[in-house]
Amino acid sequence: EMKIKQFFIYSLIYIGVVAVAAFTQESGSYTLNIFGFELNLPIALWFALAVGIYAILAILHLIFNSISYYSARRAINKDIKTYEALSKEVLLGLETNKEFKTDYFKDACEITQTLSPWNFGAINISNENLKNIVEDIKKINSGEVIELKKYKLPRTNKLYIKNELNKLKADPLYAREILKQKEPIEILNDEAYKTLLENDTFLEIKKHGVPEKIDQINIILNRFVNSKIEISKDDLFELMNNKNFTEDNFLDLAKKLEKSFEPNVYKAIFERLKNENSNANEAYLYVLYEIGMLDELREQINSSDSGEHEKFELLLFLRDNGKKVPASLVI
Repeated sequence: EMKIKQFFIYSLIYIGVVAVAAFTQESGSYTLNIFGFELNLPIALWFALAVGIYAILAILHLIFNSISYYSARRAINKDIKTYEALSKEVLLGLETNKEFKTDYFKDACEITQTLSPWNFGAINISNENLKNIVEDIKKINSGEVIELKKYKLPRTNKLYIKNELNKLKADPLYAREILKQKEPIEILNDEAYKTLLENDTFLEIKKHGVPEKIDQINIILNRFVNSKIEISKDDLFELMNNKNFTEDNFLDLAKKLEKSFEPNVYKAIFERLKNENSNANEAYLYVLYEIGMLDELREQINSSDSGEHEKFELLLFLRDNGKKVPASLVI
């Protein structure tokens, strides 16, 4: 509005300057005949009239642009409020049917709806780059592996990590590549190491450290029991000779490996464990009972404190009375 007023004032000044300049050059008059109507005006006034008509048209143009600008600005302000309401509905997982008065929020609206934590439905984005990004995200979330180099994502990006996990699931041997990274990402390395335990050779596993957690060791032992991994006796002993294991942990190992060895090998492994770890004593007694070495079992019990191994004493009592009970029912 201020610019229109300024333009109007400057136009009047300019018209006056043109009229004065024209009058100083030519003080005569000119008659214009239109359909028999004659209009006689000074030449200077004709110049001023022409400039005045142009100024009026220019002012009308400025007024039209101002009205258009304020209408568009008002529509955008309304769309901003509409977008805020839409964002709330999307985050809450509500159905939304918000309509926008301008095209500025069209793609933003579609993208926002895809960000709902509850819904990832159909989208209608006109911008091809944005559309491709959303499609790639949908593919990754559905378990596909996508080439992400074009996006130049950092390795800590959640989308990058999800894509790497998909790749790991599709190719378990990819765990080796993940574990080679100089700057490890905890969630990736944990999953890669677990995949390594579930699928790779023990030689490859040892390159990344012998597992120490009971759940990790059980993964390998389950594979060993089912003949899905080869482990030497020394490696097996190293795997089980864990200072953090409790009596129950060692007993579980003894039960798990019961059918995997010849009796003498089975006994030798747990005898060695017992000699290096006192928490393996119960497991060794379990082994002696299961392979039928009852005399040695009695010797071990007798050399211990009275009442220390009551469950095994009960098993021996039942055996002496003609009832052979599996140790796993009592221990």
